[in-house]
Amino acid sequence: QYRVWEAIHQNGCSCDYTCESVIQQSTMKNGFLQYNNRKYHTLILVEVESMQPETAKALKRFVEGGGKLIFVAKEPYKSTGFKDYKQNDKEVNDTIVAMKRDYPSRIYNISAPEGDMHAWFRMMQQRCDITPYVKVENPNPFISQIRHTADEKDIYFFANCHITKSFPVKLTFPYQDSTVWLWDAETGERFIYPGIKTDNSTSIPFE
Repeated sequence: QYRVWEAIHQNGCSCDYTCESVIQQSTMKNGFLQYNNRKYHTLILVEVESMQPETAKALKRFVEGGGKLIFVAKEPYKSTGFKDYKQNDKEVNDTIVAMKRDYPSRIYNISAPEGDMHAWFRMMQQRCDITPYVKVENPNPFISQIRHTADEKDIYFFANCHITKSFPVKLTFPYQDSTVWLWDAETGERFIYPGIKTDNSTSIPFE
């Protein structure tokens, strides 16, 4: 499970871990789960079988509002705790069943990864229609990225974690008219990177 986030970031997406209390307190609007100033269009539940009834209801509101929900390997069907567990188990199970019945196009069941984690997440991207913020050609386990937004600008941080080797990377950003700047964190130098522009994207090959 701890390797799932690595595959997500190395395939051009971004993610956070969350918990039941955050999900319950979030606002579901316009296809997003929003908590303070962070928002998410997809929730991935990895081998989750138990949750509080309030969490199941919050997930249902998320899907009703246009959010995307992915169950990996297992589905929630029971509650946590012992007090009133029969009633709570039924409430969790009934909520999940109703959600799957009413919104089948927004809920996905994905098998657990076997072997190549990158290939597994790329399959999930395609099957669940998850568009990466940046397309990474031939993802590398040593190269990761994270994306932030500030002042209406997208900022991507890329890092090569290998101590001695460098690797060729080709990145494709979904921008046509925007200018891509490259910041050399070692020298502080910043300069425009020309890239290869198409009708709806800009590709950048570099080492």
